[in-house]
Amino acid sequence: FALGAVARNVAANLKDEGFKPAYRIGLGYPVKEQLIFSSDLSLKYGVNEEDKYGLDFGGGVEYIPIKQVALRLGGGTQNTFAAGFGLTVKNVKFDYAFSLNDKEILGSDHRIALGYVF
Repeated sequence: FALGAVARNVAANLKDEGFKPAYRIGLGYPVKEQLIFSSDLSLKYGVNEEDKYGLDFGGGVEYIPIKQVALRLGGGTQNTFAAGFGLTVKNVKFDYAFSLNDKEILGSDHRIALGYVF
């Protein structure tokens, strides 16, 4: 299994910044070599008085039909849904995801990542 944690904008309150802290912890568990289940728990502090803080639980699944391709689906308790895929060619990784979220300020978004594995 895999375990991860992240803290974002933790020093934002030290300055006069508009960014609020957010914390996330996640767990991934490979059911089979080609199938991985994951879940995470997020604590976010809101950007206005009506939305002071929120706790969000999310989960997802990754299916790897062949070594170079990963297909992903996920969702969360804050009316979120995401779908995406990953491609690996030699040491270069490309990931794309579409996130449908009507609760966020910016709404739905496209996420793209490009990486190199050393």
